[in-house]
Amino acid sequence: IGECVQAFVDNEEKILKGEFEGSLINHISEVPANAYKHCADISLKRIYRSRDVLDIELAGFRIISTLLELMIDAVRSPEKAYSQLLINRIKAPALYERIQAVLDYISGMTDVFALDLYRKINGNSLPAV
Repeated sequence: IGECVQAFVDNEEKILKGEFEGSLINHISEVPANAYKHCADISLKRIYRSRDVLDIELAGFRIISTLLELMIDAVRSPEKAYSQLLINRIKAPALYERIQAVLDYISGMTDVFALDLYRKINGNSLPAV
């Protein structure tokens, strides 16, 4: 952190003029830069590429792609009964705007909400009656 602060102070004028290139971390001295790179390499290998994390990423990809596919199909064919169930929150006059609304809706979802909706759509979870 101290190194980044120093890089900022050393380059403040360039930053304020919009002439600074790259990130602050690329402008720190050699020893802390090597330590940072070592930490980043280890975290990539042992944390971000661990089996559990990759399994979650794969599931997330499936969830998001399924929600996008179904909801965009629903706004493209709103006359279908199933489409109405999916898009009752999407209110926009033109197709382009409806697709934008779907993207906004899905991108604003929390992970838990997206998973819950995915489970409901696939019949894996039903609300309590």
